[in-house]
Amino acid sequence: MVFARTKLTIYDDVYDKSKYRKDITINYSGPNPQKFYNKVRELMVTVFKVPEEHIQEVTYTWEKSGDKQKFKFSWIVSKVFDVYTFAKIEVALDGFVEGDKGTAKIKFEPQLWSEFAQDTLLQQSIIWQIGWRIWMTLFYQKKRERYHEFTKKITNDFSEGLKQYADELRHNE
Repeated sequence: MVFARTKLTIYDDVYDKSKYRKDITINYSGPNPQKFYNKVRELMVTVFKVPEEHIQEVTYTWEKSGDKQKFKFSWIVSKVFDVYTFAKIEVALDGFVEGDKGTAKIKFEPQLWSEFAQDTLLQQSIIWQIGWRIWMTLFYQKKRERYHEFTKKITNDFSEGLKQYADELRHNE
């Protein structure tokens, strides 16, 4: 992540957005959906291979009344690739439990961000911009494409891990 007053930001959705697909959603109905909280955190660390410091818990809500529980959590995961590019994955878990059965909905949206400083007069000059564009086209764009494919792979692995855990919860009734 580049820290600058003025910067050029290139943002890509990892999955094509259309009017039919906004993000990836996994719905679960069965026993102990509240156990997804710990599993989601575990998978974020192991699959995305990020330290705990790169996982920001944005929302934490857990309401309990009698034998009913309602919960809602959201996180932002930052996977830094190099000085310019990082993956930002927004993850949300929403659900309820009544007794030991309930539902959970896990949504996540991966994005690839590249940021380039534009602070100095040199960086804002036309000569710099022409050179930057040549460097970006010839060299860095291929690297961004590899980062894009890698982000797609790890989010698919994350999704598969969640589906396997849902099957484990259902079969351990």
